[in-house]
Amino acid sequence: MLTLGFNLGHDQGAALIRDGRIVCAISQERLDRIKHSSGVNVPHLAIDYCLKSSGASWKALDVVVYNYPHHTKAYDRIDAVELEVQELWGQKPVFVPHHLSHAYAAFYASPFKEANVIVADGAGNLVAGRLEKFYAQNGWPINAGPEDIEAESGFYFTGEQIKPLFARYQTRYGANQVLSLGRMYWETCLHVGMGILDGGKLMGLAPYGRNGSPVERIALDGPYFKISKDLITALPNGTFEKNARAAYIIQKNLEQMLLLLAEYCYLLSPCPNLCMSGGIALNAISNRQIITQSKYQNLFIVPPCNDSGIPLGCAYYGYYGVLKGAERAPYTQYTGKKYGEDLIRAAVGGLLHRKCDDIADEVAELLEQGCVVGWFQGKSEYGPRALGNRSILCDPRRAKEKDRLNNKVKHRESYRPFAPSVPLEHASKYFKMPCKDSPFMLFILEVLEKQKPYLAAITHVDGTARIQTVRREDNPRYYRLLTAFGKRTGVYVLLNTSFNIAREPIVETPQDAVRCFLNTQIDYLAIGDYLVWK
Repeated sequence: MLTLGFNLGHDQGAALIRDGRIVCAISQERLDRIKHSSGVNVPHLAIDYCLKSSGASWKALDVVVYNYPHHTKAYDRIDAVELEVQELWGQKPVFVPHHLSHAYAAFYASPFKEANVIVADGAGNLVAGRLEKFYAQNGWPINAGPEDIEAESGFYFTGEQIKPLFARYQTRYGANQVLSLGRMYWETCLHVGMGILDGGKLMGLAPYGRNGSPVERIALDGPYFKISKDLITALPNGTFEKNARAAYIIQKNLEQMLLLLAEYCYLLSPCPNLCMSGGIALNAISNRQIITQSKYQNLFIVPPCNDSGIPLGCAYYGYYGVLKGAERAPYTQYTGKKYGEDLIRAAVGGLLHRKCDDIADEVAELLEQGCVVGWFQGKSEYGPRALGNRSILCDPRRAKEKDRLNNKVKHRESYRPFAPSVPLEHASKYFKMPCKDSPFMLFILEVLEKQKPYLAAITHVDGTARIQTVRREDNPRYYRLLTAFGKRTGVYVLLNTSFNIAREPIVETPQDAVRCFLNTQIDYLAIGDYLVWK
């Protein structure tokens, strides 16, 4: 059974699933090269990419599922979108609510047979319309008005049933409207001069605002909380120090609120496993707090937990919710198509290059010498993190590499940290590991004090790092590179940042990689088995 999911709004994309296994999934931004690619039209670039890479067609699809955002422009386009899909497929697509789609992505990508699921983001769907009808058809009550919007939700999942646990809605209008956790973070981004989707920047800035004084707390109301724009506008802003203090205050409140939601969800359903999704699940500091302070024994966060993962949740809903499929398959983070040697050779043909017998060993030598290397291998990763196939790499021991990468390669703010990759079996040597692994860079953990001198380029100002653990079976070539570098230097860690520059998506094609390489101060490009230099 073959199911297709797609979404409208920001971070559009498509995902294709066959019998519970991801065949292909990609965000439209990787193809149209527009960061957070947004729109209220069918994302044909992403859909065609998925269909062509799997050799499928619209007519081969058993179910097509979609979701749209809450804003009015999307409502005006729904009928047209459904008719367009009907012309291509023969039937109208199935709608699934925004938060439920996030929840499906989180649970069915996880290894759990049962789990609680928490969804927290900027905004889901408006109650009035398709969401209200969907809940009524499933016999699920909605304790909200028609103009309210999904803010945070909790569910209990097994392979056989789904049970809503709680839901909090935000009002659509009002000068002091109740905000979601995601909107709270967005509003703070705007308050300090960032964009609304710059939550990662705010998280990186927050540790600089820790000055020892008490943190102002947002008022709690039972298991929920009340957030007002008045709180955001009262935060300090303007100078770097004031912006950092605002980021720190909001970050600490977010940690408190998410932990409160996790505890409330556990009270309603004392399951040992928790899954999280929605854009807030990218907040890797809060994720660590849930691991260390909640009653849950296991926590799983799907890598595309922001809206880029909505297509995955839609496709999962098509298989498990509509077709009632039962097969489960392990999640893979590498969901793009593989580019053949002919395409790689065409991309590098006019540049200085040579084919290597062991690309991993040669790159390890270059990294040891202090070079910055663009690493393009295999299928691209799904979601906003580069996990060893579309990465820029360098030696984590060299403190000055952080400034060099920020200023001359990535062209981004100097305060932003970089992440490390480490073979799973070596992780506890360098980091405090409250979790058994961190394969998707979704947990910020403490760097061991004795290792900080050897990890200067990836240790943030607060002594932490957002780590990726790597297993041989998940990515053999990247694992080989990490171990080759470790054998040369005694440090089994590499600095790994996404292969892109600021305000651009991560590279997808060999041509994208070459273009980024030529327009930055990256020293070498390792693309397939080919090494390229300037």
